Amino acid sequence: MLVMMAEWTVDCRVDVGPLAQAFFGGKESVAVPSGFESELREYLRAARSAGSDFSVGDLEFVRYVAARARDGRLPPTEYAPDLLLACACSQGIASAIETFRERFLPVMARVLARRKAPAHVADDVQQIVQQRLLVGETAGEVSKIAGYRGSGPLRTWVASAAATTLLMHQRSVRRRHEEAHGSQGSEPGVPLEPELELMRRRYAPQLENALAEALNLLSERQRTLLRLHWGENMTVDVLGSIYGVSRSTAARWVTDARRALGIKTREILQQTLECSTSECDSLVALVKSRIELSILRRLRDA
Repeated sequence: MLVMMAEWTVDCRVDVGPLAQAFFGGKESVAVPSGFESELREYLRAARSAGSDFSVGDLEFVRYVAARARDGRLPPTEYAPDLLLACACSQGIASAIETFRERFLPVMARVLARRKAPAHVADDVQQIVQQRLLVGETAGEVSKIAGYRGSGPLRTWVASAAATTLLMHQRSVRRRHEEAHGSQGSEPGVPLEPELELMRRRYAPQLENALAEALNLLSERQRTLLRLHWGENMTVDVLGSIYGVSRSTAARWVTDARRALGIKTREILQQTLECSTSECDSLVALVKSRIELSILRRLRDA
């Protein structure tokens, strides 16, 4: 005999408890396997065996698992703790994110070290991976760790993400602007008038100090974007691929970061030199090449 429960069909001869209802909820017709409620209870016990439940409720986690199950089958029980951690991280639970970093930042570091990634590149890659997996890149976007299905070790999944991000980074790297233009070369073109040359020499240190302070006021993502875009000459297409967003979104982020750097630098200069906006713009134009090189050096060392 078949009866209707909610919006799906169940067989009264099998044990259909609250966990199975949560797992199959919303489906019009489901043949619930015999003993499935017991399998779900065992899966929950395995998931919580690592010692923390991260305040994720049983029914909530079962629904999360169901959304990632293939053909209505539970993922392997051995990876249940990993899937619970991913579930909690996708909800932004602080203790879960801290646990993720404790467990997997060393994994990413080893992957990048084996591939001989320079320290500053490894730092960039780890930050990008964390942003993609744990934060989500735009308001309301689900973090990428929600894509982990629990079918294999989370360690392997994270290591693969780090290796893939590094590979994309390496393919996009070109000769740095600083190497192309020379580290301390003079600005090309017609020599400046003596008075302008004096102004350039006089105010260059204040401009560079303002720039350094402005860079420190940017967010970590903004500094990373500028480092990759300017320092590595990385295109917005590649940045979009690395961050898992569209080209237009990556271009907007770069534009916003550049605008923020310019605004903050101008504000600091106006306070330091007590000059107008137009005067600040004139000073910046005088030492533009030197400032561009300074930006690259400071981003590289950030």
